Amino acid sequence: MAIRHEVRGPILWMVVDGAYDDAELAAAWERAFADPAFRAGMPALIDSRKTVAAPSRARVAERAEFLTGLRPRLGTRCAILVSDPLHYGLGRMLAAFTDRSGLEVQVFDDAARAEAWLLSRA
Repeated sequence: MAIRHEVRGPILWMVVDGAYDDAELAAAWERAFADPAFRAGMPALIDSRKTVAAPSRARVAERAEFLTGLRPRLGTRCAILVSDPLHYGLGRMLAAFTDRSGLEVQVFDDAARAEAWLLSRA
């Protein structure tokens, strides 16, 4: 399973490991929402430090649209945790695509800073 979720206190973590397709992405989010520990409005942290995906601009736009479609169930903030410059740039692009959606996305390379940002207005 390339995507799994963990509810860590007040934050929903989506942990990506390797490559994945759209069906797996959608199924992972549905599993997270069905978890008894999940609460509507939780901020999300997408840990993509182990991803191998390098999507095109069009694909990033599609993923941003998918993520903003989840906004009614998520909080207003989503952090993306990355480990390299390529994925930092892709995360920033995704953040730009979600700019007017009501979902604020920020990219981090440090888990503690990402969690602190998510909870600073929670």
